[in-house]
Amino acid sequence: MDAALIASAEQVYTWLGTLSFRLCSPLRPLQAGDHSRVWSLESSDGPMVLKAHALPHKFAAELRAYRDWQSRLAPAMPRLHAHDPVMRLLLLSHIGATQQPVGVAEEQALYRQAGAFLRRLHTCPCVDDDPLPPRLALARRWHQLCRRASRAGAVDAAERLSAHFTAALAALEDWPRGALALTRIPCHRDFQEQNWHWQRPHLRVFDFEHARLDLWPADIAKLAAEPQWAQVQAAFWEGYEHRPSQAEQDFIRAWVLAHGLSTWLWGRHHAAHPFSCQGAAILAAHLPALTL
Repeated sequence: MDAALIASAEQVYTWLGTLSFRLCSPLRPLQAGDHSRVWSLESSDGPMVLKAHALPHKFAAELRAYRDWQSRLAPAMPRLHAHDPVMRLLLLSHIGATQQPVGVAEEQALYRQAGAFLRRLHTCPCVDDDPLPPRLALARRWHQLCRRASRAGAVDAAERLSAHFTAALAALEDWPRGALALTRIPCHRDFQEQNWHWQRPHLRVFDFEHARLDLWPADIAKLAAEPQWAQVQAAFWEGYEHRPSQAEQDFIRAWVLAHGLSTWLWGRHHAAHPFSCQGAAILAAHLPALTL
C-alpha cells in the first residue's frame, strides 16, 4: 500500500490529537485495500470508525453524501464527526456488528427497510447541474460497455446486449404515467447487503464512496441481480412505497444486464476470476444462451 496515497497510522494519530475528544484505545484495523483503509477506535465520545481514502473522487463523493443527506437519513447512516481533505480522512460513528437475518420473514423485513431507506435517499433534495440529458448519458454509458465487451473478444454478446439496450432505451419514449421519473436523483450506487448493517429491527447503510446523482435503477440493479430477489422484491417495493409497472421492471432488467457485463469486464481487466464468473452468471441468468 502506498503511504503517499493513503494516510498512515502515524499521520492519523497526529490528526486525531487535534480533535476535541480523547482517544481511549489504539487504532484497530478493520479493512486494508488498495484504495482505502479503515480503523475502529474508542473515544471519549464513544466508538468510531476512521476511513482513509486513496482516491480524491471517492473521498469527495463520500464526504458529500454525509454532508448533504445525513439530516434526511439519520440514524440510518453513520454520523460524520470530522474530516480532513488533505489526508482524505473521514471520522464516522461506529454502527457495531451486523446480524444475519434468520428465516424468510426476517429477510423480508430487512428488504422492506432497505426499500424504505432507498425511498428516503431518492427523495433527498438535489440540484442536477449535468448538461447532458439523462437518457443520452445512459445511451452513451451502455454503448461504451458494449464496445469494451467487443474489444475483450465477446463480440456476439456485445451485439446481443447492444440490441437489448437499444430496445430498452426506445421503450422510454412511451414511459407510462405514474412510473418513476427518469431524472437524476441521489443514489448510493453500491446498494447491496454487504454495505448494510442489520441490527434487529433496524437497518443502517454505509460506504457511500460511489454515491452521486444517477437514475433510480442504479440502486436496484445489484439487488435484482441476486438469486433471492424473487423472494424479497415484494417486501422491498412495499418499503419503497411503489408498485413497479412492467415497463419499469423491463428497464431494471436492462440495468441488471449492464451490471453483469460491467462486472465481467472488471474481472477480466483486473484478472479477478470471481468477478468475471459473477458477471457471467448474472448475464446467463437474465439473458439465456449468451456466449462470452
